[in-house]
Amino acid sequence: MSQTTIIDTRARLSEVVDDSFISHKPVFSRGSKSHHVPYIAWFDVFSLLDYLAPIYSFECNENQVGELFLVKATLTVICTDSELKASALGSESLSSVDFGGCMAEASAQAIRRAAATLGLGRYLYNAKQEVTPTRRGEISRDEWLKLQSVK
Repeated sequence: MSQTTIIDTRARLSEVVDDSFISHKPVFSRGSKSHHVPYIAWFDVFSLLDYLAPIYSFECNENQVGELFLVKATLTVICTDSELKASALGSESLSSVDFGGCMAEASAQAIRRAAATLGLGRYLYNAKQEVTPTRRGEISRDEWLKLQSVK
């Protein structure tokens, strides 16, 4: 796609993305998997930006505060009439054992959040998350009754 105005670019970035770009991260409660949270992986954020807003740049600044590694990502999208700019923070414990370590995790968080600030995948943050208990005692009786009333 070619370069467009701010209004058109914001509209394109705010569209629902194809399901093939959506990943799901498990969320654990009391040691058991309780549900999944949808997200767009950092590398898919860039693939989508290449298509939806082909002229962009990003910058990451790192810092350490106590036991946290912080990354501030700034994403700039160049439009025909001006530019869109958003910054966001990502953080990860210095003792992170996730693949890539604390820098990779914090950078990915910050990049996803900056892109969401501009509209890319923002609807995923508001998506209703269905809790799917896998065994007795994972949710309260009130939560279970609430789930049954929705069905």
